[in-house]
Amino acid sequence: MPRKKRVKPTEGSKMHNIPPGPDRANLRSVTPARFPRKVFQANDPTKGKSVARSGWKKRVVKHWHGVCAVTGARVSDILTSAHIRPISSGGEQNALANSLLLAPHIHALFDQGLLAFKDTGRIVFSQHLTPRDRRLMALPKKLRRPPTEPEMEFIRYHRKNVFLGA
Repeated sequence: MPRKKRVKPTEGSKMHNIPPGPDRANLRSVTPARFPRKVFQANDPTKGKSVARSGWKKRVVKHWHGVCAVTGARVSDILTSAHIRPISSGGEQNALANSLLLAPHIHALFDQGLLAFKDTGRIVFSQHLTPRDRRLMALPKKLRRPPTEPEMEFIRYHRKNVFLGA
């Protein structure tokens, strides 16, 4: 947490000049309009990575023809680029063979080891997902295309080391 530093009121600020009264606390606690966005931007975990990540995502989008590798969804604003073998576990950061373009819910399941893929591209679910959960998600049975030989290497690693079991 940064050290606290007194700030002089900006022009037009009335917060420090509100007279005592029953509404004073409420009036002083009003959040300025742009404040939440500025706080978010200052604490954005992708800050500094955005240029590199945007280039990576563009390459992954092109590699997967702009569709989710599982569902075929084309809403590019929400699709996420996922590493099959995590970078923290020695996965190659810029290798397209180590990438999937996924809808956010599938990306979360994949990263948490709740789903994996066989070498054929068929989806395998963890026993931690109930049959009801699987039905509600209505996921297809396999990837939209069979994995390439280099992709299979990463898929095998994920299935062996990240996946929580069938």
